[in-house]
Amino acid sequence: TPARLVKSTGFLPGAWAMVFLDDADAPGALAYHDLTPDGLPESKVFVRTTLEAGEQVSTSASHELVEMLVDPGINLLALGPDVRAAYAYESADPVEALSFPVRGIEMSDFVYPSYFEEFHSEGSARFDHMGQVTAPYQLQPGGYQSVFRNGQWTEMYGSVTTRLALMGRDRRGHRGERRAKVSRRCADLAAINRAARAA
Repeated sequence: TPARLVKSTGFLPGAWAMVFLDDADAPGALAYHDLTPDGLPESKVFVRTTLEAGEQVSTSASHELVEMLVDPGINLLALGPDVRAAYAYESADPVEALSFPVRGIEMSDFVYPSYFEEFHSEGSARFDHMGQVTAPYQLQPGGYQSVFRNGQWTEMYGSVTTRLALMGRDRRGHRGERRAKVSRRCADLAAINRAARAA
């Protein structure tokens, strides 16, 4: 998805926003994407909080930017290996800890649409930008996946270390308030797709 980035000291009417703030407005959050009251995509990146956590602002910002561009309404879901579940269409979470340099600045790795297409066999497609993922829905050790199952959102983690590190973070924008509003529809969608697969 193409994007034209414009630097501003305040909100621009009708524009999507990436806001850089000093401190997190939610416990443990380094950055997240959400919607403005007008329904426009918005990412928040907490600079001081990110630096104090030993992370790079560029990877936090690029992580949220790619997810905001791919799923601006924070409402896309995919069906995957567990037919009783719906998977959040988050493009950087499965490869969370991976990054690559662009002109010397680290950028977050991200997955391609093929990652969410379960019909691909292992090694048959490119699943992420860095080429580290070899199969659909494969989590890297530093990654995670939000899953709607049995009427609630849960997380799958690429490793125990990642689970322990991320458990205290506010995952708003990943499986939070916006996704909770579509949870009832997710259950209906999963039931419809299960029926379609069985037919």
